[in-house]
Amino acid sequence: MSDSVPPPLPYKPSAFYFRRRLRATDDPEKLRKLGMSLVSELEHLKAWVREQGLIPPKWAVLREEAEEKGWLDQG
Repeated sequence: MSDSVPPPLPYKPSAFYFRRRLRATDDPEKLRKLGMSLVSELEHLKAWVREQGLIPPKWAVLREEAEEKGWLDQG
């Protein structure tokens, strides 16, 4: 009897699934819940980075945050 080895699963990062879900719905409540879960994931990731003794980088900042923190005046 030969044991068959299943083929490897294609690699799809978590972002793939979040993007697919975002594209699949226009329902404001579903979008809100998905957005909150993404913010939670970001908070957990940043906490983990800090626990490793690092400072999490910022690549995407809303204009509102930049204005409140005075970052628009720099550079």
